[in-house]
Amino acid sequence: MTTSKVALHGGGASKVSGIYEDHWTMYVLIDLLIGLAESITLEPPGTAGVGFEFFVDRAGMREWHQVKYQNSQLGKWTLAALQGEDVLENFRSKLAGDERSTCVFVSAHAAHPLGKLCDHATESTSLAYFIAHFLSSKELTDAFNDLQHKHWNVTDQEAWTWLRSRIKARTLDAWTLEERLRERAGAFLDGDPKDAVAALLGVVRGALYRALDRDELIRRLAEDGTTLRGTGASANEVHAATERFRTGVEESLVNASFLAREEVPRIARCLRSSQSALVTGGKGCGKSAVLAGVVRELLLSDVEVLTIDVTRLVRETSSAEVGRTLGLATPPAAALAAVAGNKPAVLAIDSLDSVGVNRDKPVELFRAVSEVMREATAYPNMAVLVSCRTEDLDTDTRLRSLVREPDPVAQFDVALLSREQAAGALVTAGHDLSKFDEDQITILRNPGNLRILTKVPPAELFDFATEQELIDGYLDWAVRT
Repeated sequence: MTTSKVALHGGGASKVSGIYEDHWTMYVLIDLLIGLAESITLEPPGTAGVGFEFFVDRAGMREWHQVKYQNSQLGKWTLAALQGEDVLENFRSKLAGDERSTCVFVSAHAAHPLGKLCDHATESTSLAYFIAHFLSSKELTDAFNDLQHKHWNVTDQEAWTWLRSRIKARTLDAWTLEERLRERAGAFLDGDPKDAVAALLGVVRGALYRALDRDELIRRLAEDGTTLRGTGASANEVHAATERFRTGVEESLVNASFLAREEVPRIARCLRSSQSALVTGGKGCGKSAVLAGVVRELLLSDVEVLTIDVTRLVRETSSAEVGRTLGLATPPAAALAAVAGNKPAVLAIDSLDSVGVNRDKPVELFRAVSEVMREATAYPNMAVLVSCRTEDLDTDTRLRSLVREPDPVAQFDVALLSREQAAGALVTAGHDLSKFDEDQITILRNPGNLRILTKVPPAELFDFATEQELIDGYLDWAVRT
């Protein structure tokens, strides 16, 4: 089902409008599968459902959805246009009649200025602040007054409260909605995403006029041969994959022990609040060790974690193949989500730069890792932790778009070790600090450099003045031994 972005009229407009409405209904229907909704009622019967396509019951509230594909006359939904379609009146009846009700307006054309008023009200902490700082133009001031007095007949406090927390205006063109629906269906349902969408449409067609809950949705999809992704996921498989990553990192630590890194608790706090994080830094700065430290802290706080070392991937072409490489029965995000249930979860991806344009990995592998990351963002309780070399991120537009879309992430740059940490590690390895000058200590503040030198016995210590001389000296020593 492919829809058009141009303004249509007559029968063509009606057909495309119906497809657009179906796509939004299916997009929200997936909320049932992932625990974001308790039930959905399509085409509510009687006068209560007039003007609305469906309502969704979520924890303690009922969300009414009104979908209009486009306003072909104006290319946007003004307040007058919304009132002409009874949208504002329908919203008023729901909001005034039940304090648990919220209303959602969805269209390919923007609802302006309603949408802007909602955004500004959400950003304001009080009605006074909203009026003083966000009614910045005559258009917005007049629109707010019209809503209050002409369309809703409520106080200014009530109008602001409705705009702030009880009304949402969503604008999605038809192509974007269709694409997001297919991605969402592919993330949560097994099989080809197009087949999953078709199965969802079958449910929509056969479940009108009464409440549909999660169990019945899953049963109806199963009758069509469509099952939830991650159904065969094993906690042991997920935990084993993460443990392999941690073990591999520990084998490359300085003196076989984790050095305290101040970034670790900050990153862990970010992830526990369901905000994704990006860890950057130069070669050898210890990004993998930082990730392993974060993983260890998250596991101790009862967060489910699955870790992927991109350097270990070779020619995988899909998220399902990445899952199989990790020893999982399903794609990574689906496996992690199934094991986590409603608990917080973190998908950690180490060395994303390995699939950058400057590396020798096939382009299909980049697409597979991209698919893994996109699928992870579809789960509301899953954050993504990614590490990437700064130099690759700076020069590779593909990597930048991947780590920053669709949602912004918090970025943490891994610093060099302190002088005291480098010196302490040398002493632990048995070296005499008097043998090193300050320039050498500076070079050894890089954990990668420090690690290779601590492998060299003190009696066989060699001189070096640059990082390259350190590496060459280490290789010479390794060959001799």
